Amino acid sequence: MDKKNGLKKVLLLSTLTIVILAIILEFKFGTSRDIDTQTDQAIESQSNDSENNMPAVKEPLEQPLEQKQQLESNIQSSQSKEDMDEQLKQADNYFKSTNPEDHKKAFEIYKQCAEKGNHKAELMLGEMYQEGKGVPQSNANALSYLAKAFYDKDTKDEAEYHVCNIYIAEKKYDKAIPLLEELTEKDYQNSAVDLASLYFTGAGDVPRDQAKARAILEKAYRHGDVNAEVFLGDLYFRSYDVPEATKLWEEAAKQNNNIAQFKLGYLYIQGMGMFKLFLDKKKGLMYLNQSADNGNIRAMLTLGDIYYNGKYEVKPNKEKAIGYFKRAKAAGDAEATQILENISALDKRQAKPQ
Repeated sequence: MDKKNGLKKVLLLSTLTIVILAIILEFKFGTSRDIDTQTDQAIESQSNDSENNMPAVKEPLEQPLEQKQQLESNIQSSQSKEDMDEQLKQADNYFKSTNPEDHKKAFEIYKQCAEKGNHKAELMLGEMYQEGKGVPQSNANALSYLAKAFYDKDTKDEAEYHVCNIYIAEKKYDKAIPLLEELTEKDYQNSAVDLASLYFTGAGDVPRDQAKARAILEKAYRHGDVNAEVFLGDLYFRSYDVPEATKLWEEAAKQNNNIAQFKLGYLYIQGMGMFKLFLDKKKGLMYLNQSADNGNIRAMLTLGDIYYNGKYEVKPNKEKAIGYFKRAKAAGDAEATQILENISALDKRQAKPQ
């Protein structure tokens, strides 16, 4: 009896074990199949979504017409800019010429470019009307073109400076000074010198204020304005502080400022006062030649005069003198042209038999 009961228990336990194992196996593999099925379905769904949502790849030939037109427009614009730059370069060369006919050609080219909205051309037209170069002088026309050049950051300051010069020429100092003060704050070329000049001499309703003029120049000098440095030298020279004046001029001369070079040359070639202080003829000729080489017409005329007439104990050299006068003439100086004509007429009279 006990053996039978024991056998039944063993069989029951075996049966339970098999059932439990079956349940475990079903859970394991069944769940795995479900997961695999779900994963496959998800992947298939994402693949379908991707195919439906993926943007169509356009071939180059299928670009919209607007893009093609924009591309062509950009190419044409680039070509137009190159053409414009070439025209402006040609006009600049005509503008720099000493031949009045070339100035007229420059004006026509600048005008064509300005009609296409080029601000540099507008600036140059304003300058030509201001100077009467290639066209009859007209401040009204100059201001009209310069006002258009205000709209471009590359031409605005220069246009303002030309407008200042027009206002000064017309004695409209109340309009010139605010613009000059603005340009001086930007350290724009001769603006500090022009502003200081108005206060130094007093102009119209502008009160004479030499202390203010000096302060403007000293600030500009500290900012590296070489023209302000030369003007400061002038102030020291007028107050008989010649050593300080020459120090400033020599600093400016090292930067190839032809005005400083001329002042030094003239001082050293003739000396100062009855005792001929600072007399150094060799140094004087050196500075005058440097000034002439840097385009100073007064230096060319002075050297021509020295060599033609044998001044300051310099040996006369007619050929050398004529060379300096010709350089001044080539730079557009009317006085040099007249001097050469006088020399030619004198030579002809002297060549006639008595």
